[in-house]
Amino acid sequence: MEKISIILPQVKLDIKNPEGLTMDRLEQTIFETTQELGKKTMEKFAEDYDRALMQGRDSSILRHAGKRCKHFMTRMGDIQYQRTRYIDKNTGKSVYLLDKKLGIQPNQRISLKRSQMEILLASYSSYRRTQEDIGLLTGQRRSHEAGRQSILKEAKRVIAHENKQIAQIKNLQMPDTDPKSDVAYIETDSTYIRLQRSRKREFGRKVGRKRLKRSLEIKLGIGYTGKESRYAHGALPANSLSDKFSFVGTGQSFMERLSIISEKKLSLYRVKQIIMGGDGAPWIKEGMKDHFPNAVYFLCRFHLNRAVRRALSLRKDSQKTLLKFIREDRINQALGLIKRMISHPKDKKEKEKLQDLHSYIDNNRDGINSKARIVDKSVRESIQSTGCIEPNIDKFIAHRFKGRGMSWSKKGALALLKIKQIINNNEWNDWWSKSRDEKLVIPHHLQQIITSTQMNKKQTRKNPFLIQARMPLLETQYSEYAELRRRMKELTRIDYKLGEIAGSYQGRGEQRTRWLP
Repeated sequence: MEKISIILPQVKLDIKNPEGLTMDRLEQTIFETTQELGKKTMEKFAEDYDRALMQGRDSSILRHAGKRCKHFMTRMGDIQYQRTRYIDKNTGKSVYLLDKKLGIQPNQRISLKRSQMEILLASYSSYRRTQEDIGLLTGQRRSHEAGRQSILKEAKRVIAHENKQIAQIKNLQMPDTDPKSDVAYIETDSTYIRLQRSRKREFGRKVGRKRLKRSLEIKLGIGYTGKESRYAHGALPANSLSDKFSFVGTGQSFMERLSIISEKKLSLYRVKQIIMGGDGAPWIKEGMKDHFPNAVYFLCRFHLNRAVRRALSLRKDSQKTLLKFIREDRINQALGLIKRMISHPKDKKEKEKLQDLHSYIDNNRDGINSKARIVDKSVRESIQSTGCIEPNIDKFIAHRFKGRGMSWSKKGALALLKIKQIINNNEWNDWWSKSRDEKLVIPHHLQQIITSTQMNKKQTRKNPFLIQARMPLLETQYSEYAELRRRMKELTRIDYKLGEIAGSYQGRGEQRTRWLP
């Protein structure tokens, strides 16, 4: 089959009552005619292509099993065409050669371009408003629930692709790239969105021992390498974040996943300094210790100033004095000033605010003026201020998820958040053209998880005493890990003997431990 030729017939438009013709009416008439011509062309091409594939098939393998009607939604509108069904004689399964050649997945009812357009609009406005906009653009409308289901299906692919990427990075299967900058910035914050009310249960009441939650905490992290001028010329300076990426999630595993994605995006293991910005929430500092051990914590100045203003709303002079102490890194004097005000409060409510402010500053004093405590002078001079996470929370989450009367299911909210994540990371076009169908291979040993039940199971011949597993760190090619590899290999040399009591003994001039199974 060399080619398929499509001959478009001449089009004749008869417009009644031309005296009352307006530009809007003329535009709508030509638009509908063009759509109808496009639909007929697609239907004719599909049937001709299917006929050519039928003639060129291997009849010894594929047996003709009749025609089937296919309904498909495109940007031109809904089309309907006949396609041939075959039976594979080797497997007995149904085969549609036309779908295979055109890249149509099983049970797919909408074109990727139209789906891409609907999902993109739904990330900025409500589902009902999105379907109204689609009606204006294409002349065809669907229900808002159909659009929501499209987002759930696409987000499922996005999340699965992200999980495979994280599994690969955990196995150190990533390119050995140079860092984009000497300093990498990671900022995190969280906000709450309202959950949908359950039909069977009433929020606020205890169900068994658990209390139903009214809201869901959404965590957002951004990473970048610095700030650069947004415009070449302008009256006022405007900056944008260079090499910026966003990552959104929920739950306790958020910081771990953020660290893995940051490693891929910014090559954290090679940068000279990592800056972790946050508002002082405990989960940020705990996650930083576990997953960003080499980072320096920077308390967001916006949140600090806001806490001072709220606590000292009736003491304007004290506000200035306290902020001056903080800027000059005289934290003990700032805490002493707050204690004196706590001993002589104006009312009970102010005393509670001052106590909260004292705890806030005392718990986050390591993040105040952290720049001055960085040893490397060249790095210290290149570090810029943080505080970019708050506007990103508004643009990424609040504008779409916290409108009046909005409530979400956990599944639906996370699906739309993941869609917005790839849009904000400028990966939207790459997702549909490349990443969507990319095959990521995960090593088989990573998929085998040893549970506590298996560990405590009675020892048999099939369940050996020593459980063996690969350590990817020992196989990596990075020269920076040479010393760490040597020490890790020493730790993996385990000496054990059945029936003896665990103890230590001297061997090769080092203190070594005997382990029992």
